[in-house]
Amino acid sequence: MKTRHWLCLLIVCLVLNLSACTQKPGKIDSEVTAFSYSYGSFFGGYWDYKIVAEDNQLWLQVTGANRWDLDVSAPIDPKHLQEIGELIDQQKIYQWNGFDKSDSQIMDGSSFTLEVLYENGETLTAHGYMKYPAHYEEGHAALVAYLKALVDQYLPEVHYITILHVTFYDEPGLNHFQLVKDMDSYLVFVCHYQDAENTSIRFTVDQSVSKELSSLLQPYDLYNWDIGQLKTAQPADEDYDFSITYADGISYYISGSYGQPENYYEVKQLLLDYFNALIEEHPQDQ
Repeated sequence: MKTRHWLCLLIVCLVLNLSACTQKPGKIDSEVTAFSYSYGSFFGGYWDYKIVAEDNQLWLQVTGANRWDLDVSAPIDPKHLQEIGELIDQQKIYQWNGFDKSDSQIMDGSSFTLEVLYENGETLTAHGYMKYPAHYEEGHAALVAYLKALVDQYLPEVHYITILHVTFYDEPGLNHFQLVKDMDSYLVFVCHYQDAENTSIRFTVDQSVSKELSSLLQPYDLYNWDIGQLKTAQPADEDYDFSITYADGISYYISGSYGQPENYYEVKQLLLDYFNALIEEHPQDQ
């Protein structure tokens, strides 16, 4: 009888211990006071979002690395920390708390780090490298959607074009155009003629060119131009290369090998008209 009694007691203890080990972290019943979420990969680039208080003001700070150079900040409304707290509860992101796993066998992979501070002193932390907590994709998607909406609201300048390369191979004369930054971070417009001498024109422009190009192209849903977004690859009527990168690191690329996207010829003429007008405004630089 005693043996059976101790056996039953041992089983109960094992069950209780197992239950404690598998129990998921619960909600933190307090207000969020600071927030940080970073994610990305070596080749794909990194995002880092922070919401912190400095000098009695709440700041949104966004940085990027590897594929782009992004370092911007803006004062924001304190209500956004409350909204992030609600998002964490709705998406059960609090269940990530304490997750810390990595796959050291994979090099140059993807990772994420989440840090949330609460008014009562508690913290929510999670980190993974090629390892993710349960239902990570849903929570990650919700966080990124919210944070990008904040960028849209408070940091609209990151949606300005910073790099643009366009080549219309079938276009006589000027057919290759670039908007890039030089070694001194000046915005430079460069274009090349299709001739034996490979004649080129180069001059410095101000930020207004970036803003004007962004406004011109905004109605054309360029995200549908990206190779990764194309549903089918149709033969092209003409050869071309078109790549564009925004300050927030989003980039699109399409070439003649994948056919023409919708509104291609309209956008092509729009750009040619704008580039030619820009060249006429800088005759002394030619």
